[in-house]
Amino acid sequence: MYTSFLINSRFFLKNRTFLILVFLWGVFLFGNVYPQNDNINAGEEVYSFLKRMQVQGVIKGYDDTILPLTRKEIVDFLENVEKNKSYMAESDIAYLEFLKRKYIISKNCINILDEFPEKFVHNLLTDSAKHLYQYLDSSFVLLVDPVLRYRYIYSSKLRNNSNLFELGGEVHGGYKDWFGFYAYGSNGFQSGNRKTAELDKNVRDSYTFNITGRNNFDFTNGYLNLVKDPFQIELGREQILWGNGYINKMIISDNSQPFDFLKFQIRYKSLRYTFLHAWLVQEPFTIPINDLYGSFKSKDSKYLAISRLEYKPWNSFQISASQLIIYSNRPLELAYLNPFMFWESAQRSLNDLDNSFLAFGSRILPGRGFELGGNIIFDDINFDKLFKGKWAGINNGSGWQIGGFFTYPLLWKQTDIKIEYMQLRPFLYSHPGLPGALTYTNNGRLIGADLEPNSTRLSIEGDYRVISALKATLGFQYTLHGNNIVDENGNLIRNFGGNVFQPVTINDPEYAYLLKGDLEKEMKIYSEIEYRLLFGYYLVIHFEYTYLHANPVENSVNLWGQFKLSFN
Repeated sequence: MYTSFLINSRFFLKNRTFLILVFLWGVFLFGNVYPQNDNINAGEEVYSFLKRMQVQGVIKGYDDTILPLTRKEIVDFLENVEKNKSYMAESDIAYLEFLKRKYIISKNCINILDEFPEKFVHNLLTDSAKHLYQYLDSSFVLLVDPVLRYRYIYSSKLRNNSNLFELGGEVHGGYKDWFGFYAYGSNGFQSGNRKTAELDKNVRDSYTFNITGRNNFDFTNGYLNLVKDPFQIELGREQILWGNGYINKMIISDNSQPFDFLKFQIRYKSLRYTFLHAWLVQEPFTIPINDLYGSFKSKDSKYLAISRLEYKPWNSFQISASQLIIYSNRPLELAYLNPFMFWESAQRSLNDLDNSFLAFGSRILPGRGFELGGNIIFDDINFDKLFKGKWAGINNGSGWQIGGFFTYPLLWKQTDIKIEYMQLRPFLYSHPGLPGALTYTNNGRLIGADLEPNSTRLSIEGDYRVISALKATLGFQYTLHGNNIVDENGNLIRNFGGNVFQPVTINDPEYAYLLKGDLEKEMKIYSEIEYRLLFGYYLVIHFEYTYLHANPVENSVNLWGQFKLSFN
């Protein structure tokens, strides 16, 4: 034993320089020497890639129930994928190399403005990781990137097209191992048909475009992120996705505009607790003053609070319970800022003024290549009628979702297919009171999936990575919706619980049956191709066909063509 120790010691002494260099190379390769607590945007393709790797069994521990994740988390997962890449398809291995270049902070990255102006065009068009400006040392990272987008939209229904031009920038980085930050701002203008332009989400939600009537639209995000295991605290505004759905997120989706929030998270072994308090937007109202001063514009306050406890005893199984509450038209309630309280009871002690929900979710991975997940959410629960053959009582508002994720070895390695079914009962997410004050909406749009109550939806979506730079998507969606009956002027004749802004009234029947009312059937087929021209330069083509069997029957074809420049 002594001889073995002596030999090993001599080997280390003789080769210590080599071993130290190997260690430093490994650290440098995966970027762990630099701060990396900025978040990776929830819409980035890396999340779909990591999900496929997790279901294939290449990595363990990945969870996309709540997005986004920090750069450090993403890099750690990519490092684990790297260790098992022998199980991957060639196109996925090449894509992994691209993701490492994109997300791992490195001194090898090109500063576009270096040796300006002689090498500006060369730096801009080099197929390598690049930033407009990059500063980094062992304590501080600062990245500055341009953002450029051009979108062409054509609508057969409107028989017109629109051109959208958007220019902006983003600044992100971090300090040591506990602080991350991000700021994004852009401005754009539109030419062509204004109604067609509103098919774009950013234009649709733009106050400048829709209220002032200008052809401009703007967008901004930003946050501060404090991370120190096992805690994470974030304050700011960015897109959050929340839910066990594989295609449609049921708790928080990208249907509404991003909101301001305070988020707090604790992870310890098999437990994770997440708290979020959000500042939502109600549509403003105008109060006339007089002929001299005109009118006064204002809006009432509105808030969303969510707390979620997750238990994950094994990598293949998780279960969670959440409480949600919407409150409005008053200052912040300390009870809902308390992450360790049962809010349903608290809101009753506050005179039952608010709209509360309970939600439960679970995911299970029975074996490599297949995962099953689902959610169920309860609005009002009347236990006297819940289990006595009176499930359809108007006081039993609920919705549920179940889906599956399929990939290798059931399918090809670079392929995944997602199947999902969602059902929302009548009057779910609505609430009596001022219009929109207590509905599960933000600035007039549902916070969850873009599906009205009294509806069902079957969704199927498949992704195939042809080569590293090319991904193809094909999807199908079939929706049934029981709409309220209205007259030709839009006045309500009979309420079937199919509009979130038309809650139960004393004149409505005691029971509300699923899909009763003015039944609408919608079938949607869509496809998308995304091609990476060079590092940071993308071409996206999206085709969508919709058939709506309503009154009247409508057919429409929408076509998006997009070029975007984004280095982050």
